[in-house]
Amino acid sequence: MPLATQQVYWFAPTGAAPAKARRMVRESARLQLSAESVHTAELLVSELVTNAITHGSGQVVVTVDSDEAGVLITVGDSSSEAPLLQPEQPLALGGRGLRMIETLAAEWGITPRPEGGKDVWFRLP
Repeated sequence: MPLATQQVYWFAPTGAAPAKARRMVRESARLQLSAESVHTAELLVSELVTNAITHGSGQVVVTVDSDEAGVLITVGDSSSEAPLLQPEQPLALGGRGLRMIETLAAEWGITPRPEGGKDVWFRLP
């Protein structure tokens, strides 16, 4: 059985953070996931990091946990306000990130942090 691994990355809430997070996820998940799933992981982490910068507060923390079941990616920030799944609005300029995660991830969720803040996570097999 492969060993479980965890990698944690911290990003300043800047416009460069989504690209940095994509690169880190690509490097962390490439041995565990198919090329298609790595691409999906990059897309979804980019959406979550962008949401954390736009709607959250503080540093953005990205955690990549890998085990025999797949990869679990968590994006956290210091805001306790949970994101809301927006209704479909085809002409809207935003509001599609969580809907993409709901569609593409095997599972996902939001976990409040006891000390304040939240983690939004998704799993890919």
